[in-house]
Amino acid sequence: RPAIATHMTHSPHTPLPLSTRLAEVRAAAPDVFAELPLPLQPSLASPCWRRNETSRLRCLPAFFVAGALQSGTADLWRRLKAHSLIPSRHDALSHWWTNHPRSRAGNFETYTSRFSGDATLAALDAAPDSLLGDASPASFTFMFAESLRLHYRYLDAFDACYRECKANPPQRGAPSACANRKKGSDGGYRADHCYGRATAATSPLSFNLPAFATTLLPALRVVVMLREPAERIWLSRCGREI
Repeated sequence: RPAIATHMTHSPHTPLPLSTRLAEVRAAAPDVFAELPLPLQPSLASPCWRRNETSRLRCLPAFFVAGALQSGTADLWRRLKAHSLIPSRHDALSHWWTNHPRSRAGNFETYTSRFSGDATLAALDAAPDSLLGDASPASFTFMFAESLRLHYRYLDAFDACYRECKANPPQRGAPSACANRKKGSDGGYRADHCYGRATAATSPLSFNLPAFATTLLPALRVVVMLREPAERIWLSRCGREI
């Protein structure tokens, strides 16, 4: 798997202008961009909207329970959904934000459908102050990774570049960016130049998952679960408590 390199036009700690964030969403997630801005229903505490007067209500989470992994997110979600104003008849662990758009996680329509089932909408109708939640811990752990919903373009660009090397193998003695690997390797090509091409094709490091999510949902609340690092790594790698 190619290691991801990143280009930065802003510090990752400096909020990007809205126009820049919208441009990134339009390029990488056109299915999301097509819905913006969301005409939210003011009568509901959770972000819900209709495309038109006769369409079905569609909803998104009002808050995230965001990682890190093995930090108690599942336990916190179990406790939260015991509250009468936290509906729980939806898939709160879809990991949609950290999955490739061509994965089983699906597109934006698929994600909104997880929060718009009949039982969930009935709960919101009965208690408009209810808050829907997404408890996928990877949403915090993988704020920037090559397989994310936005940064998959890195993989696509690298793959296209590497395929060019395979389709046009370098000739003996002729200079080529697609140099053969050394003898004894997997028989592929170095294709070092593909890293730069892939980096230029993806979103900058400053446009990470929180920037993406808050572009869509400016009022989003995030509960971050942390844990002593050494203990968390041990559990993650060894699968058991210390």
